[in-house]
Amino acid sequence: SARFATLSQYKADLASVVSSIDRPPVVVGHSMGGLITQRLIADTTVAGAVLLASVNHRGPWGVTVSTATQHPWLFAKSSATLSLGPLVSTNEQVRDMFFTADTPEELVAWTGERLMAESYVAYLDMFLGASPKKASGVPILVLGGEKDAIFPPSVVRKTAKAYGVEPEFFPGIGHDMMLDTGWEAVATRIGEWVRGLH
Repeated sequence: SARFATLSQYKADLASVVSSIDRPPVVVGHSMGGLITQRLIADTTVAGAVLLASVNHRGPWGVTVSTATQHPWLFAKSSATLSLGPLVSTNEQVRDMFFTADTPEELVAWTGERLMAESYVAYLDMFLGASPKKASGVPILVLGGEKDAIFPPSVVRKTAKAYGVEPEFFPGIGHDMMLDTGWEAVATRIGEWVRGLH
């Protein structure tokens, strides 16, 4: 079941896809996918990696502590049911976690209707942390949203520093950088960066 998949299983799936492509691709990972991308580039050759609102290599400590403090009942329910679903079960919670106060309500509702269960085991796996490593010569782009409530700029800066790069931030954008208003600027920047690799 995907609900109990480990980070290693996610990484193995991604590595399998990467190896099936004719030439090394650029891998873009968002949030937990960003951490999976970090684990992948430690031992897999890719043309480049984009970390988008990514979990830091040390794990999601900050957001976990703040969620447990601000929403103790929901955090307890999430822990008891081994599901992150209770944390985003209303449009208000979806907005607070993934978007901003300025995000249109229709977009928040649309996203909430499409949320799927994330592996709780993989969530726990993220706390084990790992030293940032990358295959020699892998270019990395680290992007963050200035209004990201899950991985704020301070976390994104630490991730970028671990890889020796400067992070780039998008004003007025929350955690779901690929969906929030202003996503076009994010997509444009990724496209420019990828084209610059060749």
